[in-house]
Amino acid sequence: DLNQTTAPLESINLVSGTEKYALDTFTSEIINILRVEILDSTGQGKVLLRMDKSQADPRSLPQYNSVAGTPQYYDLFGKYIYLYPKPNYNSTNGLSLYFNRNKSAFVSTDTTKDPGIPTIFHPYICRMTALPFLIEKGLSQKNDVAQQIAIDEAAIMDHFSHREIGIPQKI
Repeated sequence: DLNQTTAPLESINLVSGTEKYALDTFTSEIINILRVEILDSTGQGKVLLRMDKSQADPRSLPQYNSVAGTPQYYDLFGKYIYLYPKPNYNSTNGLSLYFNRNKSAFVSTDTTKDPGIPTIFHPYICRMTALPFLIEKGLSQKNDVAQQIAIDEAAIMDHFSHREIGIPQKI
């Protein structure tokens, strides 16, 4: 959403001996977590892997976390993120989440907000809202507008399928 003013990335302090962090400590905007990173005890960034419980150590999770160290894995449970093993060091802004967040919605009092899409595609929204009216009233322009909508949709698909070529899409 182009109306967002910040990147969907939040960081909080990593605290020695703490395995559980509330997600709302980061932000209330999280829809889906894409990537979790920590800074290790030397300040080097490290991507954590999501814990696969089917392949996890057969010990209970509290036993698994009884020895502190550099976190290797994370798990999401309820409104918390758990680190395994729990860290044995402190790190300022040492736990970072990359996430999807909700759109910035229009409200009835908005007078200057743009749709959160590239401006070259704004006419598409107008055409999509006009088409049902043209069909309902039986106006001849409906065919031209429907044809332009198909062209718009092809352009939108082309635009979004070719951005950031060379960058892996899976984080």
